[in-house]
Parts: sequence; C-alpha cells; structure tokens
Amino acid sequence: DVCSSDLHCCADVSWRIRHVAADVFPELYAIAKKNSVTGLGELPSWFAELLQDRETEVRVVAGARLVELAKLAPVPDVVSTLVPVIGQLVKDSSHYVRAAIATSVMKLSPVLGSEDTVVHLRPFFLELLKDEIPDVRLNVIADLDEVSAVTGIEVLSQSLLPAIFKLAEDKNWRIRQAVIRSVPRIGEELGVEYFDDKLSALCMTWLSDPV
Repeated sequence: DVCSSDLHCCADVSWRIRHVAADVFPELYAIAKKNSVTGLGELPSWFAELLQDRETEVRVVAGARLVELAKLAPVPDVVSTLVPVIGQLVKDSSHYVRAAIATSVMKLSPVLGSEDTVVHLRPFFLELLKDEIPDVRLNVIADLDEVSAVTGIEVLSQSLLPAIFKLAEDKNWRIRQAVIRSVPRIGEELGVEYFDDKLSALCMTWLSDPV
C-alpha cells in the first residue's frame, strides 16, 4: 500500500513539512507506480490538497511540480481531480502562485492533448494573459509554443493571438520583449501567408519602440 506516513506528511501541522511533501510528491508517485502499489489512485487527490494548501509557499511549490505529477497520473485523473483546482489557482490571491501555475499550465498542454487543452486549459491561458502582474503574463508567453504545437493553427490564431496582440503594446517593456521573442515560433506555426497578413506590420512597429 502507499506509505501512510508519507501521505500524512501532506497534512502535517508544519507547513515546512507540507512544503517538502509537495516538492517530492512526483518522486513518491513514480515509486508507487513502478511498484504497482495499491492505493495509487488516491495520490492525485492528495496532491490536489497540496495545491490548495493554506500556505502560499506550499501552493507555489505544488504548482511548480504539477506537470511532473501530471505526466505520471492517468489523464482522466488529471482532468477530473487537478484541472478544477487549477481553475482556482489562476485566480489565487498570491501572484507567486499564479506565476508558478502559469508556467505549469502551458507545459500541461502536451500532457493532456489537443481536445482537453482546448476544452479545459484554454480559458486558463486567456485568464492568465490578462493578469495584472507582468511575471504571470511573461510565463504564459514564454511557453506559448508548447500550446501551439498541440492545438494547431486554428486555436492559436482564433483564441490566443488576439490576446498576444494586446500584449504587444503592453506598458511593461519586458512583456513587449517576450512577445517579440515569441513571434518567430508563432510564425513557424502559422506560415508565411498568415505572418505577412497579420504580423509583419506589427513587427515593423517594434523597430520604433521607445525602449
């Protein structure tokens, strides 16, 4: 059976213990899975509790390790148990949590596949792209290619690019810089014709950026 003492660490009264439990949770899951232990199906629920921990530091590290855990768990468990919690974390009161989950959500796309990404993750992308904290928006833009490689041109052009275009004129210069860096990858996905029609003029405006 899954070691009960390990799982009890996830609910320890000390947040530092829960912090460590969140950090090593994917390794614990990997060991349990390799040895085909009983009770394996409980683990995503335990991790979901860590993602909702009352301490910010625990939620941050759990959010950062989310993709590693998701790669090990069955996709239906990820969708049913973890995705609803992600929906809460994209609106978390701590921008550190939102920044961590922004990176993980983008990298989660290849794990879930195209259909689940469009249905379940796309609303999170759009929410995070509107976040008031620049680092959150930066983390979404930085891994945009993770999503476009899975969903294809249609979702990228219809859902994400309008939000990206708005960020191309963001008041924070680091956001504008991140969008510029993402354009070559976006262009590869969309093709020359789309790039010439939609992006080339935008690229020219960046040559006169004040920064």
